[in-house]
Amino acid sequence: TAARERLLALRGPAAAGTTPHGPSLLCSLSAAEDLTRRIGRRADGNGKQPWRGQTWRDEWVKIRREELVLQGNELEDIVVETTETTLPRFRQEVEWLVQSGWEGCDAKAYTLLVYMGRGALGAALRVGSRRYAASTHALTGLLLSRAGQGELPPTCFCNLSGRWGLSEEDPAWGALSAAGAAPGASFIATTVSGGLVANDHTFADGRGLRIPIFCA
Repeated sequence: TAARERLLALRGPAAAGTTPHGPSLLCSLSAAEDLTRRIGRRADGNGKQPWRGQTWRDEWVKIRREELVLQGNELEDIVVETTETTLPRFRQEVEWLVQSGWEGCDAKAYTLLVYMGRGALGAALRVGSRRYAASTHALTGLLLSRAGQGELPPTCFCNLSGRWGLSEEDPAWGALSAAGAAPGASFIATTVSGGLVANDHTFADGRGLRIPIFCA
């Protein structure tokens, strides 16, 4: 189809085997076009090769430093850990992805960028900055490849506004609370947002969603 050919033109022939179909194809195409407008097209198209000689690891220190500043830390107090030092804390998350069919290197990249840098990536993307282009292309390439696997995600819940809310993390979610918003409304997010599955911690008392806080 024309949509599939256009997506392959933006993401490159290496993405041919993982191109989604149906509604997912149209969503992926819309996101790919928006990404291209903001930070340019990726030369190799699949998020695995360097972007102008850079990989996500080359951008890691700056990403993590900006993430910590966004969280309210003073710049002079920030000490950024290396990826090798940080990864052991996310062993379970990486192992879960590998068991779900991800390659080890992809699982590590996704976990660190989403858990430890998504705020910085989103902030750069919203203003059209290419300062983290390699990481952004790597992350979107991984998401596109998984979208083509036909996997159904679990049902997740998250508050739309307020502390730790989706709109606080990415203003694009505000479209759902805008006047005239109705079921079926769509928008393009600039940050990979997370949610919580329903369990005894998140729905503990019959009064709605609760966000558990774990203190070390």
